[in-house]
Amino acid sequence: MGGKTVAIIGARLTSSRLPRKQLLPLAGVPLITHIVRRLRQVSAIDEIIVATTVDDANKPLCEWADKNSVTGFAWDGDENDVVGRVDAAFRATNADSFVYVCGDCPFIEPATIAALIEASATVSPFGIARARPPEGVGKLIHEGFDVFNRGFWDRMVAVAKEPFEREHVGAVYFHLNKVEPDQLLWIEDQAKFSEVEHRLSVDTPQDYAFASKLYDRWYRSNSPNSIVDLKWVIDQLLHDQDLAAINAHVRQKAVKEVAPEVVILCEAGPGIGLGHLSRACASANSLQEYLGAAVQIQVKGPKVEFSGLNLLPHEWVDRFSLDGKSPDCIITDVKVLDQELSGLLEIRSKECLTVGIDELSDPDGLFDILWVPAVHLETNQLSRSERERLRFGLDTFLLRRPDDDAAVTLERENAERSVIVLTGGADPLGLSASLPRQLLETLPKDTRIDWVQGPYAAEPEVFDCDERFTCLKSPPDLYKVVAGYDAALCVFGVTFYECLRAGVPAVVFDPLGAASEEEWAHLETMVPPLIAPDTDTAIKRLCDQLDEDHNLAMDDIVSRLSSGPYNFAQAIQNGLKSLKEVSDAAA
Repeated sequence: MGGKTVAIIGARLTSSRLPRKQLLPLAGVPLITHIVRRLRQVSAIDEIIVATTVDDANKPLCEWADKNSVTGFAWDGDENDVVGRVDAAFRATNADSFVYVCGDCPFIEPATIAALIEASATVSPFGIARARPPEGVGKLIHEGFDVFNRGFWDRMVAVAKEPFEREHVGAVYFHLNKVEPDQLLWIEDQAKFSEVEHRLSVDTPQDYAFASKLYDRWYRSNSPNSIVDLKWVIDQLLHDQDLAAINAHVRQKAVKEVAPEVVILCEAGPGIGLGHLSRACASANSLQEYLGAAVQIQVKGPKVEFSGLNLLPHEWVDRFSLDGKSPDCIITDVKVLDQELSGLLEIRSKECLTVGIDELSDPDGLFDILWVPAVHLETNQLSRSERERLRFGLDTFLLRRPDDDAAVTLERENAERSVIVLTGGADPLGLSASLPRQLLETLPKDTRIDWVQGPYAAEPEVFDCDERFTCLKSPPDLYKVVAGYDAALCVFGVTFYECLRAGVPAVVFDPLGAASEEEWAHLETMVPPLIAPDTDTAIKRLCDQLDEDHNLAMDDIVSRLSSGPYNFAQAIQNGLKSLKEVSDAAA
């Protein structure tokens, strides 16, 4: 067939799971730049087009295209009608065929694309060429690209009527069998590309973490002008289980599936700290990863920089509001359920699934699920209904995943051991005034001390300059770096469990009485070497944990704490299913 071939990248910056993903950096360069670099390896492509919409939110894509010698095409239509947008971009080129590329796939393979273009030129305009692995060898790892000839593309556009058919390019053929080509030519791809199955698109923060790690690794030892070799990626996946686990459980939305919409309402601020916000981010990530949910977080309180929010749709508010929103699920994670929020939930509770995190008692029946991340609770005083809706235990904690590769790299002369001190986002008791001196006087002289100053907390007072002591001011992604320490000292809260989740023995004390008596007593039986009644005892037990003879077996605790996000997502999924069944029965 021959003729002109263009590449059309479908892209928008309003993704519900990972906003602005095309412009997120991979090895310091926007993700979409890497897609274009890979397409420029294919000599048969005559023009590269970024197909987006005229919405203000997508203007940065057109600006990026202008600066990078790429054609920007802004369509004045429904941003969810991807077929319509791509069709308009294709018709504007007068090309005979095009490579469609999803704008979130930074590992597309130039050699396979080139082979498909060459094969497509040998079939009729109403035919198609597709790649498959050598006979008897698995499934190809490729994601996010196809080559279409004009005639067959026009047939697909004509039968794509339903919203889900317009949202997914090629779905009417690849998934729904509503149209068939006159000719189908299979080409055999390289066996290497079917050695492992793994998702390569970047739809969620977990996918982005996976892609970022690979890109960073590649460019540590390869030219900045190179592209990340897909065969090398496959080898990395085959030999690094931790890498593969980063996004192994991310769920891809099916063609006909409508993602559940979830609103999470949480608080942060002086006197409240960042625990609720941290947990809200973990909740959002779990629902994205396991359910493919579209999540929006509202944070009530004075705005601060919090890295966990960077990749999540969110807004800081003075008061919670659901105006203009019709979510399938509302999740609250607040210190006190006030009258205003109770009224909002009462209005919406019959319309959607309602979940109260850290809400033990619910006599008014505002919540369908009571999710309390606590190791133990006394439930004798609860009603039967409350007990039936209640979940608690080590496997209910909503903790963000640590990252061993991001272990703290601060170095001190003669420092053989390291501890991290976590007094909370606000340090309401002012421990920063006295605790640093106590630590320096008591801990072994070869121990490095990293003090974390929360965004609402005062600076630690260290009267004598001591190279062993460093203050880390609101470090980003704190939960990722705790794995780099030998031990931790924590005020009771989410960070205590994040340390345990990372396998770090964390000595904890509770000067504010944040833990219930039952939970504290249970912790004393579960991890007695880590539980301290006061500051002095806590420092002594911290010294013990720096002694190898006192190493605590953490495997079972780590495993159970790790299961919380999955269990939470499953509970939400089951709740939504039950709600739908009740609704269908009533109808």
